[in-house]
Amino acid sequence: MRVLRQRLIVAGGVLVALVLWYCLTANSYRRRFLPHTYINGFDVSRMSVADAEAILKNSVEKYTLELGFRGGSNETVTSRDVDLTYVSSNEVEQILADQNRAGWIRNAFGKHSTYTVSTSFKFDSAKMRSYLESLPEFLEANITKPKDAYIVKRADNTFMVASETEGNEPVEDAVFEAVNQAINHSEARLNLAAVDGAYASPSVRRDDEDLNYTVERFNSFVNTTIRITMKDGSVETYGRDQLIDWFARDESTGVYSLSKESVYKQCYAVMQSIADRYDNTKSTVEYESLKNGTVVLPCAYYGYKVDVEDETDLMYEGLINREDTDIEIVNGVKETMDPTNGGTYVEVDVTNQYVTFIKDGEVFLGTDCVTGLESDPERRTPSGVFSVLNLMENQVLGSLTSVDPGQRYESHVDYWMPFFESYGMHDASWRDEDAFGGEIYLYYGSHGCVNLPPSSAERIYKNIDFYTPVIVVRAGDNAPDGTKRGNTTWNPPEGGLHYSESESE
Repeated sequence: MRVLRQRLIVAGGVLVALVLWYCLTANSYRRRFLPHTYINGFDVSRMSVADAEAILKNSVEKYTLELGFRGGSNETVTSRDVDLTYVSSNEVEQILADQNRAGWIRNAFGKHSTYTVSTSFKFDSAKMRSYLESLPEFLEANITKPKDAYIVKRADNTFMVASETEGNEPVEDAVFEAVNQAINHSEARLNLAAVDGAYASPSVRRDDEDLNYTVERFNSFVNTTIRITMKDGSVETYGRDQLIDWFARDESTGVYSLSKESVYKQCYAVMQSIADRYDNTKSTVEYESLKNGTVVLPCAYYGYKVDVEDETDLMYEGLINREDTDIEIVNGVKETMDPTNGGTYVEVDVTNQYVTFIKDGEVFLGTDCVTGLESDPERRTPSGVFSVLNLMENQVLGSLTSVDPGQRYESHVDYWMPFFESYGMHDASWRDEDAFGGEIYLYYGSHGCVNLPPSSAERIYKNIDFYTPVIVVRAGDNAPDGTKRGNTTWNPPEGGLHYSESESE
């Protein structure tokens, strides 16, 4: 019994000692962290708040952020680069105050207590920005700007879309914001290539609908073929190898363009080039007169002339509509110049004051006449090759608008046969039968028309056709080539009167 009591006393003493030891140990953690305590991954077991914050401070001061750039380069941002400094807070102290000191034994035998605190620190954003701007990736010499997808010409003279270029031009504000956030979250690495908006992007990409439509239109244009058959039967072809040169290219941007206006100008240049090679027109004609020998007279254009405007329109329409087109160059001169019209014509011989009407190669009628007053340029009947433009009866000819009252007149004619502007042949009943021919035209000539005896005028009128040539000739006529008579058409008035400064009595 005594032995048992002694054992119980010893056991009680041991238990009291253990409890006292346990309590004293627990109390020792009032200013120290329990074993196996971790803050932000750092082991702060048995450390004071100051020691733990010293570790956190050291981690802040040793902080680095690795930056990954597009293209594979890397740069490092250190705490010194941005003036990153630790700022003490009460979070660490609060962890110590809230830890379960009574449960220290569990931590001692392997239980882990893990905490995360928002490490308080501050850094200089302006310095961070300045540092980033100094990195090679931000220097202009190392930056490739993004480039839109664009149209390029292939070796076979067709077009294709070249892919866009992403480039490596950083968008500074976006990059600075991403780095700022990474530092605030104590991230160890930031891949800027994966940050949305961190790099400038092309605005037009290879799959752009408008760009591909333009390429389609360009290719359909150059694949159009225009075949032009010339006067001599030779053929010129305008296809891909020629049309490709019609496109304009901006040397600074490399952009190709083709406007409707430029296409028309190119078509016009083609046709003008053909005209330069083949045009052969004359405005004078050599004529063997009945009494005055060989003379050279002005006339309307004749010969061969390319109708540049009409042919240009045909070529332009074919190209604009992307339709293969065959063009045969035709003579733009509507009629060739045969003064004798195959044997039916009228010769007005001013020198001899005589009119001869040749019909089907035979003299149908010959008569004296009176032409315009030779000494007055305003009344002189012009030399040249003309044609009958109208046939009218019972007309009143004259001039009631002349400034000089002495030049005002009006005369009735039974037969009016205009052949050029206001010049024509007509009867002159106011002249005596013997007042035609000779030298009358030198002192009492008409106002420019060819006055005929009434009977002769009637016979000519009733036997002549529209567009019969009227050849007015003088001895020694020798008009220089390049001379052209003006308007050879004549529109008769709706009423009976026809007033003109140049018409005769």
